[in-house]
Amino acid sequence: MMKMKFIMNDLPWQIIETSQEEMKKIQNIKKANEEENVKSVMPRYFGITYFDDLIIYLDKNINFDMKIKTLKHELAHCYIGCYITHQEKTYDEEMVADIVSNSHSIISEIVDDYLHHFVKMQPRDIVENEIAPQKKDE
Repeated sequence: MMKMKFIMNDLPWQIIETSQEEMKKIQNIKKANEEENVKSVMPRYFGITYFDDLIIYLDKNINFDMKIKTLKHELAHCYIGCYITHQEKTYDEEMVADIVSNSHSIISEIVDDYLHHFVKMQPRDIVENEIAPQKKDE
């Protein structure tokens, strides 16, 4: 299980790669007391962000490109929750543009750290194939 720590607005967060089964188990526990409790049997979660635990879970089995896209998506939830609001809110176009422009460098830095951490944790042949596929000889 790969883990990485990062700071968002002075809060110590973690990114944890885990299985679908584990993500669904955690989601079912968290949703157990909610009115709209729908057991997580069918949906697939690429990632989930939990503010109460300061954890982002990523599906360890999705391909690398989707994992990075999902991480950016989950970090956007993290940014909004840490810097803007925890309340359900509808954003207009100007608000979204401000969120994107203000969060970009923060999210990019965390993703860069994650990529560096990921590269250190993987066997070299996997990293070369996932991050920079070798060009075929012509």
